Amino acid sequence: MEHEPWIGAEYENGGGLGGQKIAVVGHSHYSDNLDFPSFTKDLIESCISGPSEDFDGDMASFNVVPNYFGFQDRRLFWSKVIFFNFLPTIVGRASQKFEAGTPGQIQAGTARLLRILNQERPSKVFVFSKEAWDYCPKILEAEEQDLSRRLGSDFEGYTMGHYGSIEHPIATFGLRHPLGAKKERMQRVVKTLMDLPVETWCDDPVFQRDREP
Repeated sequence: MEHEPWIGAEYENGGGLGGQKIAVVGHSHYSDNLDFPSFTKDLIESCISGPSEDFDGDMASFNVVPNYFGFQDRRLFWSKVIFFNFLPTIVGRASQKFEAGTPGQIQAGTARLLRILNQERPSKVFVFSKEAWDYCPKILEAEEQDLSRRLGSDFEGYTMGHYGSIEHPIATFGLRHPLGAKKERMQRVVKTLMDLPVETWCDDPVFQRDREP
């Protein structure tokens, strides 16, 4: 069993944000109740439509992330993106919500992340969790890129790399968890990254993978 990713209706129909298909990735869910496959879908649906049998609709992280992308109405935002957590099942009970996950969960999360990206083919991926980013699978580049070197002090501690392939690179950014980030800074960071051309992979040696001569 693993959580099914949330796929917004507009994303699925070929839409997105400003012509870009965006994936949002977190670290994990937790619950004092039994786990189930539609956990992620039902949680986001509660953020859009209001409280449900399993969720009260007041999930801080899911309510603040839309604002990073310039959306005041979270319902409009979540309809345009895909979302999933790195861990494919709940990390544990509420008392365990800050744990990293078991080796088995991390291994399964690595394979699942690549599988979802290959299936859904987003333009860019925003990983709002340093812990999740640290466990993400190997990127195409020889090493991840320090965004502050190119984009300035706002990006201190933030990194990026690419998944997919040379022909279809998926720019992926490792950022902070919303509960530990300053709203104004994250708004600036996300706007800059949204404006960053996807073609950067081909045009800028800072973001190119080392190639054999």
